[in-house]
Amino acid sequence: MIQEIGRFSAKWGSVLIIGLSVLFMIITFILQLQGVEEYEYYESRFHEAVSVPLAYNYCISVFFILCAFKKEWLWPVKRKIKRYFTGRK
Repeated sequence: MIQEIGRFSAKWGSVLIIGLSVLFMIITFILQLQGVEEYEYYESRFHEAVSVPLAYNYCISVFFILCAFKKEWLWPVKRKIKRYFTGRK
């Protein structure tokens, strides 16, 4: 069971993280369209609520998307860009 979870995570984990980050950005955008500028986050350790601007949600989503990219996905893009600028085919 744990090996199957490991295989699934190795194969689809990055795609899942990118998908969830995009979903998080879409939800944030919908909140922004509704006029929400910040929301309350309750910190249980300190027993207080903190106001969080929606811009933080975008930053967190972009951070997770950038961290989820695999080098293997970028190699073909790198080759195409290199060929374009060097003129080789």
